[in-house]
Amino acid sequence: SAATYGIVIGAGGGNASSNNNRGVSGGNSTGFSLTAIGGGAGGGHSTPSIRAGLSGGSGGGGGSTATTGGAGTAGQGYDGGDTETTGYGSGGGGGAGGAGADGISGSFVAGGAPYVSSISGTSYKYAGGGYGSTDAGAHQITGSDKDGVASGGIYGWGANGVGSPSASSYIGASGVVIIRYIL
Repeated sequence: SAATYGIVIGAGGGNASSNNNRGVSGGNSTGFSLTAIGGGAGGGHSTPSIRAGLSGGSGGGGGSTATTGGAGTAGQGYDGGDTETTGYGSGGGGGAGGAGADGISGSFVAGGAPYVSSISGTSYKYAGGGYGSTDAGAHQITGSDKDGVASGGIYGWGANGVGSPSASSYIGASGVVIIRYIL
């Protein structure tokens, strides 16, 4: 018989409004009494109290100079990368398939690997971590969506981080809920 089920799609994580702020964590997605926790926000650059990445489904990367990435949630995602001890290179965000790389000054580092699934009938990559940025300027590499189109975050890809006042960052993508059933 027909039934109605409540599904909530979490919003994608937000980028920092300035280098004195950390990013905004992604929202939770829920359905059928299950919760997928949104990704943790990446750390900020300037103020020491906001440099650490936040915990989430996958953790946000550390923002600047000797700070840690946020913790991921068991069964959902991995930790964000730490920053280096003396420079400004930020850590990559954790992904559903692996941890974010630790920051390297003057370079960008990879976010954690996505989770690969064919539940929809086609193999797609979901919930990859955003790249960590560099202290060398506005160099960004984005994730790609299911069609290979470059984007700040599609199908749950995380936001890219920023390790410098002169670098920019991208927002993360919203969550996704896939329902599979037998006809």
